[in-house]
Amino acid sequence: MTVFKKKLLINVGLILVVLLFVSGSLYYIIGKFNSINSEILYYKERVHAAQQEIKEYSSLKGDNIKAASALSIIRKAIPLYDDLFMFRADMEKLARIRSLSSGFSFGAEVPSGESTLGYINFNMSPEGDLKSVLTFIKDIESSSYLLELNQVSVRGSGNNSTGRLDGKIFFVEELKKSADLLHN
Repeated sequence: MTVFKKKLLINVGLILVVLLFVSGSLYYIIGKFNSINSEILYYKERVHAAQQEIKEYSSLKGDNIKAASALSIIRKAIPLYDDLFMFRADMEKLARIRSLSSGFSFGAEVPSGESTLGYINFNMSPEGDLKSVLTFIKDIESSSYLLELNQVSVRGSGNNSTGRLDGKIFFVEELKKSADLLHN
């Protein structure tokens, strides 16, 4: 019986060693799986965050294109301060198209601020045919410039009519900086 007990103890010991080895190996493998699973979750979160950033970048890039388009429209309607000399030339050209003689002068100036447009007062006095003077006034009102007519008067009749227009032409000084930001 002692030999049997010895063999039984040896076999039980071997079984315990094998069980310890298998459970240790399982514990190690499960730990590795958990570590790999944590890494997978970490990289999955990073991929998701990167996808969100790409979507936001695409959206901003789309907004940039829209903003550049809007800036182009604004740029046409609201000239830079330095470009106001074109306003005078455009108004004189409109007068010539209508076969009018026209006096033009700029008045007081209010500079643009961070969130406000600047403006310069102007006055014009077109002279010629009454119908041409009235059409000229409509042309100015529908021009691409952002302006405000404060006073409009017309005197005379037929070919001897004189108009008087007092208004403001709006401008911005910082639009170039905004445009530069959009292109960077």
